[in-house]
Amino acid sequence: MRRAGRLIPGGLAVTIHAPLLAPESSSRTVLLLNPAEDAALAAALRDTCPEARIVAGPFTLEGWLRALYEAPPAGAVLDTAALSLSDLNGVAATRRLPRAPWLVLLVGDRGLAGCERLLGDPRTALLPRPWTPAGLRAAVERVRGLTPRGESFPGPFVEGLVEGLRDPLTALAGYLQLLGDADRALLDPALAAAADLEQQLGHARLAARPAAPHVERLDPADLLRVAMEDATRAGLEVRLQLQEGLRIDADPAVLRAALACGRRLLERFGPGGPLLLRLAHDADGVEAGWHAEPPASAPPEGAEPPAFLPTLFERLAARVPAEAVLDRAHDVVPVTAALRWTAAQE
Repeated sequence: MRRAGRLIPGGLAVTIHAPLLAPESSSRTVLLLNPAEDAALAAALRDTCPEARIVAGPFTLEGWLRALYEAPPAGAVLDTAALSLSDLNGVAATRRLPRAPWLVLLVGDRGLAGCERLLGDPRTALLPRPWTPAGLRAAVERVRGLTPRGESFPGPFVEGLVEGLRDPLTALAGYLQLLGDADRALLDPALAAAADLEQQLGHARLAARPAAPHVERLDPADLLRVAMEDATRAGLEVRLQLQEGLRIDADPAVLRAALACGRRLLERFGPGGPLLLRLAHDADGVEAGWHAEPPASAPPEGAEPPAFLPTLFERLAARVPAEAVLDRAHDVVPVTAALRWTAAQE
């Protein structure tokens, strides 16, 4: 097929098969905006998104805004080395649009200095240089699977569901407490179950909240100690392994919820036995979360956990924001539920 060169007003020059970002095709379009015309990056993106229509060219803020308002693409890969700080802030401002695309930012030594608020967007991933095809694939897959801001779960449905269930749940807990010391062996587990259910409803609401996370610079070791105390109160045997002196950008409330959700996943559907709560740093970044010893043998058929908890954990991780790390033994039994921050997010 003969290709035709096109130009978006504002300077986005591309080579494509059809009119740029036509409404009927924008939902499967992925923009690749970098000045170097990196053929290897374009090929890797094409392999990662084989169903997408890749549109490549240089970045201009006017071209970016026109594309988003006229026919928003499904996603975009931006080379931040070619963007000024004002360009980065312009991109950050458009992340609140209802149909904002998923976004992968290629970052170098400068990182996102001066525009750290992009780290708080759950549908934005960072790809440090030197990039690799595997790194690009992981970044795209993480953000591509999440729905646009304000539509997760979807938000209004979960808000109504939580409110509808909380009132009868509160009433049930109140009736149980009125029974006093009638039979503590029965009442205490019932009250604990009611509290656990209320916490899960709160986590679902937090994951569906359309508002942006409140990201701040913090020491993750403090929140892991809190998670350890919560697990101990729940009667679990947990070993804590902390690397001190680390710093990350995260929403503390969402991070605590994600840690609680990961613990619940391994507690209910893991291999059993003691858990390890670990915070560590390596060349790729910081990782924090729960680990269990893999079972010696494969589980019986049908033992795979329901999708709710893994999905909730992934959505909470995206809102932290962090990458969800979920490992399974024999492709079934959860043995790791952790969060990872890349080196660029430290």
